[in-house]
Amino acid sequence: MKKIIEESYRLRITAVSLIFLIISSIFTVYLLNPVYASPPDDFKDYTYTDDFTAYQQGITGEQVNDIASGNNVCCTKTKQDSPYKGESCIYASVNNCDLSAGQPSGTTCEQTQECQPGVCIINGFCNANTLKGVCINQGGNFKTGTIENIQACQKGCCSLPTGSAFVTQAQCADAIKDYETLKLDEIFDASLNTEDACLAKFTEKHHTGCFDNKVYWFDSANNPENIYGTNYATNGQRISSENSCGFSSSNAESLSCGNCDYSKGSICSDIPQDKIKDVNNPKLKYYCADLSCKNPAKSDINVFWSKDLSGRNERENGESWCEYEGSTGEGNDLVGSRHYRRICING
Repeated sequence: MKKIIEESYRLRITAVSLIFLIISSIFTVYLLNPVYASPPDDFKDYTYTDDFTAYQQGITGEQVNDIASGNNVCCTKTKQDSPYKGESCIYASVNNCDLSAGQPSGTTCEQTQECQPGVCIINGFCNANTLKGVCINQGGNFKTGTIENIQACQKGCCSLPTGSAFVTQAQCADAIKDYETLKLDEIFDASLNTEDACLAKFTEKHHTGCFDNKVYWFDSANNPENIYGTNYATNGQRISSENSCGFSSSNAESLSCGNCDYSKGSICSDIPQDKIKDVNNPKLKYYCADLSCKNPAKSDINVFWSKDLSGRNERENGESWCEYEGSTGEGNDLVGSRHYRRICING
């Protein structure tokens, strides 16, 4: 009886073991099949090839095929309607290249001269580590080397009519485009290599002088600032004549406003000695001189002088009048008498 019980127990153990083995085998077989997770939504375009696998955000299937084809070239610039949207220095199939920008090179872009990194100067700013093709495509001026070794990217003191600033030589060159008479080598000083040194050299309202036939303030570097008597703008920009003091007047002989106007009868000139005593600002050496002719010469013979002047005792600048040696008209002209034309010019 005991043997029968032991045998029955052994059979149950064996059966349980077999059941466990079968269940384990099911899980093992399942786990031997690989499970692939779906790519995230951001990676919408991807392609698998035998010798190239791409799984990167932003790379389209067409771009992957280009790279995987092994028949690529370096495009100096790509077409706008290509997957690269007109970008420069792109390694892709030749049908993506914009041939008007240059012939493609049958090598990687890193090996071409057009796609070497350097410094790109655009609108006065120096941009490091920029590909040559990209720089030229953006309308920039490409320089090989580093910013530290390029003269145009070194800072100095740039003196403009609107003020002085501590900027790069390239920025200074860009700023004088609107000034036809300014030369870069005359207004850019690389020896002033700190902002404090630049600002210390040039002080505003240093002296007065004539500029464009008007009285201007000049800084210590002899750069014209604003018309004398005009309030300065907070942004440091020069104020136009139209927005300066006394625009509607000639300001003739004024000691408070230097907005002279030749068409109205005034021009910038030295203050005469008899008026120096009336000047309150010791820096004011010029004013708007009156161009009218005071007490013009009269002819004792010209009996029509007073009537012709209409009671005035002066002539305006540019005004002309006639002078006769005797009575004229109605047969009163004497034989051999002469007629003259007088004119008032600059007082």
